[in-house]
Amino acid sequence: MYRAINIICENRSLFIKTVREKQANPTTTLIAMVDGINCETKIDLLTEFSKALQFPEYFGCNWDAFDECVNDLSWINKKKIIIVLLDAQLLLRNQENDYKIFLETLHDINESLIKKEVIIFHHVDLGQEDILEKRLEKIKCTHARVDIKDYFSRLS
Repeated sequence: MYRAINIICENRSLFIKTVREKQANPTTTLIAMVDGINCETKIDLLTEFSKALQFPEYFGCNWDAFDECVNDLSWINKKKIIIVLLDAQLLLRNQENDYKIFLETLHDINESLIKKEVIIFHHVDLGQEDILEKRLEKIKCTHARVDIKDYFSRLS
């Protein structure tokens, strides 16, 4: 099962700025932002991912096509892909079955991509982390709560 890294930050602007500063080398890294505010339904989520990861035109906007595309990514000529799930507690709200399928699909990404490093951050504003953690616990998804400053200081 997918292990979520819930990065706690004072606000989303600071989170985005920090990720871009600490992790971004534009020649080798793609930062794909997916906004939970825009991902209320499965179709919303798949459409946002399609835009953020530049899925091919044949993408079918269903779970099988999503699984195929996120486990390929051969059209992205970068060695590192950072997927940022902004306001992750809002992803697929009230769609728990789809949320579980989504997380299970994410679990397989690094195992299938041999030549690319994929990092997935779950952004949560300070004060909202309990909402996300309760959702993850409900579907038995392991997770870790990390303050953004602590996370990036460990990488330095």
